[in-house]
Amino acid sequence: MNAAINQRRQNVNRTNRKQPTSVSHKKLIRLFFFLLAIVVSFSCGAIFKSYASAQDTSSAPLAFHAETVKSVDVVKGDTLLKIAREHAPKDANIHAYVDKIKKLNGLKNAMLQEGQILELP
Repeated sequence: MNAAINQRRQNVNRTNRKQPTSVSHKKLIRLFFFLLAIVVSFSCGAIFKSYASAQDTSSAPLAFHAETVKSVDVVKGDTLLKIAREHAPKDANIHAYVDKIKKLNGLKNAMLQEGQILELP
């Protein structure tokens, strides 16, 4: 009888030893996925923030922009880059200024035609 009781105790001890490892294993898996979700969330936030900061966030009213716009007649040999270099502010990024010209005039590419009138920011 003592042998049977000892056998049951050993079986109970073996079962109890295995349970904490499986529970801790499940906790580690949950922790891993929780941390993964946090990393993905921060990554998405960083991507959206960089995209939002790349957008033109000018807060000036449209009437103000209308007063500061200049017009230029395109002549033979003119390019957007050449026009941007001639008319951009001294501290302006030339390529960003070209993009603003394209956006302001609704241009899809950099092709210009002689006689075309461009509005400059």
